[in-house]
This record gives sequence, C-alpha cells and structure tokens, in this order.
Amino acid sequence: MNKYFDEVIGDPIITTGNGNCLFNAVSLLLYGDESKSVHLRYHICLRMVRDSTSYMNHPHRKRIQCLSPSYEATCIDCVTIGGFSSAWTILALCDIIRRPLWILYPSVNGVNDFAHTSLNTTFESSSVVPAGHSSINILWYAQGQLPKQGSWYAVNHFVPVLDMKWKSKNPLTYYKDDIDHRYKEFCTLQSMA
Repeated sequence: MNKYFDEVIGDPIITTGNGNCLFNAVSLLLYGDESKSVHLRYHICLRMVRDSTSYMNHPHRKRIQCLSPSYEATCIDCVTIGGFSSAWTILALCDIIRRPLWILYPSVNGVNDFAHTSLNTTFESSSVVPAGHSSINILWYAQGQLPKQGSWYAVNHFVPVLDMKWKSKNPLTYYKDDIDHRYKEFCTLQSMA
C-alpha cells in the first residue's frame, strides 16, 4: 500500500464489505465498532436531501461530477442499505460528523491521474469543526484486485486507517485486540488479491 503514497499513512483496518463499508469504517473509528453505520447512513441521506443546493454548488462539484454518479443517483444509493457511496456521500458525511475526512486514494496511474488528484484529498465539513476534532483517515481502494497501471482503477471498498500518531494514543484501547485482528485480516486479504 505504501507503494502508492508519498508518506507512511498508517494501518488499514478491515471493515465488513456489505455495501455499507464507508459507514462501517467511520463507525469503527468513532465508536469502536460498526454498529452505528445505518444511523450514519440515515443522517447523511437526510442531509443530502435537505442541503442539496449547497452540495450542488460545492467548489469542487465539477470534479466530483466527473468521477461520481449523479447527485440524485447518490441520494437514492444512500437511502438504500448496501448502496454505493461516492464523493457526494463523503461531503455529507463530513458535515454529519463535523470532522474532515482524509480520503486516501492510491496513485495507481501516477500522482497526476485525475481521479487521484481529485479524490486523494481531505474533504472538509461546511460546519465549524469543534476544537479537538481531528481528521479521520479512510482508504478508498479496490478490494480483491491488484491495481493495474494504465487501466481504470475501480474502487469498491472503504477501510479506516489508524494514523500512526493516533494509534499510539488510541482512545479505543479496549478495542485493541479487535483492531489488531482486523489489521492482520486486511493484510491477509491483500496478499491473496
């Protein structure tokens, strides 16, 4: 994984690949397990419908429109358990959790690839982020397939990434065994791909 990033990004942790992986990843980082994923999805869906004008006027909307399904399709996917998540979903998620999300999108086709330059970024909340709310790191990658340079990199899975600094001060210490197990499981799955 570090082959596709300029810096050491931390440890990816396996999440359930049931179509709710973005929400599972954020739930795992914020609450220590995936139990809040449907709750997050529900609130994001409501936010996307309520604030559609602000998202459709987002400064990066043109890039998002090139790389994501339409906003309307994303809203429909968001209301469907197991529905696809896109950059539109990520924007709304930032507003719900009031934290920036650092999306790690591998530079399979080089650092100047349009998808990489557009999606390997920090998505910011349009709300005021409370003091002490640091960014959450999420890896968006293609589970079950090895990246092939020169071809479209079809991402299909989100996993949380424990920041090295955060890991040493992990507030979820009582979940350490589970997180260590999920990391080992992630590494095993990647080596099998």
